[in-house]
Amino acid sequence: MIGYKCLSYPKLKLAAWQSVNNGYNRQMDPDDITKEHCGLEKEDEVMFPIEMYMIHRHKNGVPCEAHARAFIITPMGKLCIDFKKELFDSLEVTELDGRHGTVELPEDVITLFSVK
Repeated sequence: MIGYKCLSYPKLKLAAWQSVNNGYNRQMDPDDITKEHCGLEKEDEVMFPIEMYMIHRHKNGVPCEAHARAFIITPMGKLCIDFKKELFDSLEVTELDGRHGTVELPEDVITLFSVK
């Protein structure tokens, strides 16, 4: 088993809303994140692994509060998003079973996992 910080579907939506509402540089449109688009029947079906890239402190070149810039692994691919650092800090490490989800990628590429 491998442990990763992960976003549940509801927290993925929250991160997307934070990216837009706070005017961060890297945004995801929350309306594009639907259960159907993600291939989910239930919201708690999968976890989205997340990789911290950096703590970012600018919006459009202007200094601002520190926030997380991270890569989220989704059915749409590896997406870069800025969202509140407090959300990233609140995420627990989740043990993942290593099985691929709905995205067909080579075996050495991390993608969606089922929660054990």
